[in-house]
Amino acid sequence: MIEPVRVKIWNIVASGNTQHEGQQHGSARLTAKLRNFSRPDTFVGLRAWNDNAERLAAFIHYSSPWAPVVNFFGYSWGNGNLGRNLAEALQKYNIRIENWIACDPVYRSKMAEYIPGFGHMARAIGVLRQADIKIPANVMRVQSFVQANKIPRGARIVATSPMTMIEQPIDLSAKGYGHNEMDEAEEWHSAVIACAERYA
Repeated sequence: MIEPVRVKIWNIVASGNTQHEGQQHGSARLTAKLRNFSRPDTFVGLRAWNDNAERLAAFIHYSSPWAPVVNFFGYSWGNGNLGRNLAEALQKYNIRIENWIACDPVYRSKMAEYIPGFGHMARAIGVLRQADIKIPANVMRVQSFVQANKIPRGARIVATSPMTMIEQPIDLSAKGYGHNEMDEAEEWHSAVIACAERYA
């Protein structure tokens, strides 16, 4: 009889607001690289920025043993929407995000989820206002790669707990990246791969 396998390590990549799984883009290529570390007890997957965070958190909870390692790698709204919402949803299960490595994170207002027709305004707020992305206390470590060449630019990720370690953002502006090219940045890919290797 084949027994179910519990997932101990989660490597989740979240795409940006103009991307989906039917396209070739940097987030998809990063996910393909991470499959080198895939095994029965290690999940590697690409999720859309607007995936249902509550369902994803429940999936992680019932698929895992106690205290799984969750690593989150987000690009653009993948950080300001799915990442933030997933961290909040995981709190009810007492599950932490051990490592969050962000690529040019962009804020997205939660009002877009509750007010019909607010989506375009939410996009404008994220692009122009560049509000901070506040993350809950169950996120342990955050590293981010940003650029200042083109709008939208990388927003600040701000801890709400002293338990969260926020590293100084790494500015890749000198490399010539704009926002649309940032998810191809080898610097982001290398940091993500190094993180996954630690748990392989």
